[in-house]
Amino acid sequence: MPAVDLVCVQYADEITLDQAASCCGLSSFHFSRLFKRENGENFRDYLQRYRIDRAKELILLGCVSVTEACFAVGFNDASHFSRRFKLHEGVAPAEFLRRVARRGVA
Repeated sequence: MPAVDLVCVQYADEITLDQAASCCGLSSFHFSRLFKRENGENFRDYLQRYRIDRAKELILLGCVSVTEACFAVGFNDASHFSRRFKLHEGVAPAEFLRRVARRGVA
């Protein structure tokens, strides 16, 4: 699906549902239904999960802080990023980093 490719390439940019739908030549309503059926989650949740996965990669590399990772992947608000991260990962970004450091992965 071209929308998934769009996310992979432009995840750090602002991508709206309308832009993704337009990329696929569909109305927003039809796109939303098809996207959820094909991917198991709505477009917004997919985009946020993708961004959080990229942020985790940056954090694990140890080359950026949690805040820098947040902005690098397209979030505009660090507290919103932390809430979404915790929702997806079960722990806040700082706790994720502490746990990884304790295991010696970072």
